[in-house]
Amino acid sequence: MTHIVKISFLIFLLFIISCDEEVVSGCIDTTACNFSTKATESDDSCLYAQQNLDCDGNCTAVIDECGECGGNGIDEGACDCDGNVEDCAGECAGNAMDCGCGCSELCKDLDTDNILDCIDDCVGQEQYCLPNIFKWSLKMTGTIGDYNDNTFTSSTDSISNYFMAGTHYLSTDGLDILEDLSYSDIAQPPSTVENSIYLYTSHPEWEYIFGNNFTQDYKSHNMDSIIWNGYVSSDFYGEKYVKITFELESEQNVIAEVNFNLNGIENISEGNTSGCDSEYTLGNVYEGEFCSLISPQFEYIIPITFQGAGYLMPFSIKILNLVIY
Repeated sequence: MTHIVKISFLIFLLFIISCDEEVVSGCIDTTACNFSTKATESDDSCLYAQQNLDCDGNCTAVIDECGECGGNGIDEGACDCDGNVEDCAGECAGNAMDCGCGCSELCKDLDTDNILDCIDDCVGQEQYCLPNIFKWSLKMTGTIGDYNDNTFTSSTDSISNYFMAGTHYLSTDGLDILEDLSYSDIAQPPSTVENSIYLYTSHPEWEYIFGNNFTQDYKSHNMDSIIWNGYVSSDFYGEKYVKITFELESEQNVIAEVNFNLNGIENISEGNTSGCDSEYTLGNVYEGEFCSLISPQFEYIIPITFQGAGYLMPFSIKILNLVIY
């Protein structure tokens, strides 16, 4: 009987041991995003929400003015969320700087041809800053005539016409009608004289009520490069020569390089006695030291076979490294 009791007791113990709870590994931290109620043993798999966010990625803090959850907003001294600061004109992330001649958007060192950042040591260098108020214009005059023995003679039955290019402190690259009409964009007037020559740029995108062609075209100032693309036309038929001359009008000092192209011929002048063949300058400073486009000795003369009013000859004026001071 005793043996029967012992055997029964052993069987009972084995049954209890076999019914012990199964070990389940997982995250047992109740603050974790992946807490498992079934886990009985930690396996270091717990995941936690980032700072200021819940487990679903929702912000639990205050969103600052830059849209950052729990952020500190615009940095001290900055004017926007990108860390930009105001320039000397008070414009956030603006380009204006003061290089010793007042607050200006452009300041150039002619010794190195670089824009100064006002941090450089400028001692001994020539600085030229764009004035707050400026205006300049380049008048291009075209004349039809004959060319013999290195002498150009204007046709008696034709009149000269001009195209005016330039920049103004109020000008844009769009249509500008200013109070000062001498620096406004002006549409080409109707033709009234036969055998005349016309020089203009065309801007149909402006949808101007008085026409698409402009004999006066002022653009926004750009120190690096400004380009005018236009046309020369005439109602004349036959072979003639065209002489192009230039005049500079400015209340400030102007220095620039110029590339000029007429009807596919770039910087070539049969009647040019200045000794320059390709590169020209534009300016009222240091005249006589460079091949100046406005020099009295400069004459740009090319032969053209005119084919009536519908025949357009393209021209381009490219102003480079323009400095006004």
